[in-house]
Formats: sequence, C-alpha cells, structure tokens
Amino acid sequence: MLKKMRPDRMWTLLILGYGYTAQVLAQQLISRGWEVIATTRSRGFANEMQKHGVEPIIWPDAITEYLARATHILACAPPVNGRDPFLEACPEMRVSSAQWVGYLSSIGVYANIEKSGNARVMETAPTLSGNTRGGLRRQAERDWSDTGLPLHIFRLAAIYGPGRGAFMEALTGPGRSVSDARRSTVVNRIHVDDIVRVLIASISRPNPGAVYNVCDDEPTPTEEVIKLANRILGAVDPRESGIEEAPTITGAAPVAVLSRPISNSRIKNELGVRLGFPNYRSGLPSALAKTLSAHENRNSCW
Repeated sequence: MLKKMRPDRMWTLLILGYGYTAQVLAQQLISRGWEVIATTRSRGFANEMQKHGVEPIIWPDAITEYLARATHILACAPPVNGRDPFLEACPEMRVSSAQWVGYLSSIGVYANIEKSGNARVMETAPTLSGNTRGGLRRQAERDWSDTGLPLHIFRLAAIYGPGRGAFMEALTGPGRSVSDARRSTVVNRIHVDDIVRVLIASISRPNPGAVYNVCDDEPTPTEEVIKLANRILGAVDPRESGIEEAPTITGAAPVAVLSRPISNSRIKNELGVRLGFPNYRSGLPSALAKTLSAHENRNSCW
C-alpha cells in the first residue's frame, strides 16, 4: 500500500521538472495526504501549481532548503549538453537523505533489435553510448547512479494520454507528415496513468538500484496507431496526422528510426503492476475522448 502521511512526519515528494507525467503523479499523491514540491521555469505556471496544491520552486532558484524536506525525489528532466541539469546545478543533491529517488529515462537508451526476431528487450540489454540522444540519456542514468542515492530508473516508452500523443495535432492544426520509416517503426507506448501506477508501486516497494522498463504489452507500428486515431477523429488521410517529436536534447546527434520491442515483465513480476491500458487500442479511445472534451471546452485539464 502507498505510504500515507504519518502523525510525526509528512511524506514529501520533490519533483525536479514539473512536466506532463509529474503533474498526474502529483495529484495522485496529494489526494493521499502527501506534500509535493516541484520546479518550474514559469512564474505564471507556478500560480497554477499552487492552485492544485503543489508548492512551486522557480528554477534555477536554489533548492537546497527543499532537499532537507524531501523524503522522496523524482527527476524528470532530460540531459542538457550531455549532463543532468539538476545534478550539475545542485551538487548537494548527492547528500540528500531521501529514502527513494526516481529518474525518468527512456527506452531510447537501447540499441536497435529489429533483426532479432521476436526477442523483447530486457533491462539488462546492451545500451547506447556516445553523442546520441540514447547515449546521453544513458550517461545521465550513470550520473544519477554515481550519487549513491537510493535510485530507481524508469525507462519510459512513448508517452500518451489526455492532451498528449502522436495524434493530438490533428485537433489543433495541420500536422507534420510522417516519414515512411517512422510510420513502420514498431515501438511500445505507455499511458500516463500506467506510468503513475508504476511509480506509486515502486515507492511502496523500494528496491534501490532497480531499472524498470515502463511500457505496454503490445509493440505496434506507428501507422496502426495513426490509423485508429484518425478513425476516431473522422480524419481522411492518416498521412497528414501530426506526430509529436521528442524534446530536443542539446548537443545530441540526430535520432535514428529504430524498432525496440520492449519487455515489461519486471514491473509486473516485481512491482505487481496491472496495466490499465495494456495496448493502444484500450488507451487511445479514452485519451482522445478526454482530449476532445477539453478541446471543446477550451479548458484543458493538463
């Protein structure tokens, strides 16, 4: 069971980089009596965070005083110039007394296994190195591991959910065309609610040093997902659907189009996670319905 507030101490999560996934996790924890502190670069967004019960830190303001309060830390930011921005700016992070630390990484750290038959990538598979997006992510994982903190690494598949996904631009304007190579790429995805399930399960069952693949059960060609999204939206030409590009990691070499069918057995066997959305067919209609509702009301919940 997820830890709740104790009479003698409050469980406090410090989020480094208050992005899409972090927002969903924060609301789950706040509803359970947790205190949540998070960094943002936007003073305007800080006001919205406060309305939802999150204490904002305007980055790059010092976070030392908040480290002393944090019982748990979640790092969500991608590398910048090959290094984690928070470890670089705050060396005292390494002496935090937090009992659980999580780092949101990417399945992009793995090499391509397109020619390996039906094999699924396990957490022990070889990873990339060098000045590539995956290599820089892997280096950031190592940097966090080297802190000696009770680290848990979560390698996330392509994230989707209300307001986010490779199909959302169809709602807001002309999409970018999708290359034939990318359309045929077989990749796993993960609904944001399932990421939060995994994070909460890990907080409840800490295992410092663990690495988890966080993905659905069914690696699927991007084209199939685009087709379903367009059928739901009533769009005519799936080739005009927008596809969300990954955030740019400064200094990274161009990204190759790779196929990495991923195994999620560890989150199931070790953490006991049961996915709410085991494939895109179950998750996409729900995500799109919530997005359409928010779009029509001009008031996105995210």
